[in-house]
Amino acid sequence: MDKRVFVSKLILERLQDYLENTQITENDKFFEIGADSVIIVRLRQEIEDRCEVDVFIEDFVNGNLISIEDLVDKVAGEMTLDKPLPEEGSSVFADNDSISI
Repeated sequence: MDKRVFVSKLILERLQDYLENTQITENDKFFEIGADSVIIVRLRQEIEDRCEVDVFIEDFVNGNLISIEDLVDKVAGEMTLDKPLPEEGSSVFADNDSISI
């Protein structure tokens, strides 16, 4: 699985879980789908833990990261993991996580 696909699946699955809405896509805008500061902080931590990329809250507030696609592009572009990504079709989450793809 390439970085962009991994990041997209990670972000979309988490947002769909947090917001209980399976219809969320990369084209959606964070605040239009109901994401709030608590969800942004949770998502930010998930990205930092799994992708080793810093995401700043100010980027959401200042409008630098408006859509989910903006965030996916930023994280995938900055991601430099040394560990291999999951194979296509497998889960992007650890075994103890409840969400799978």
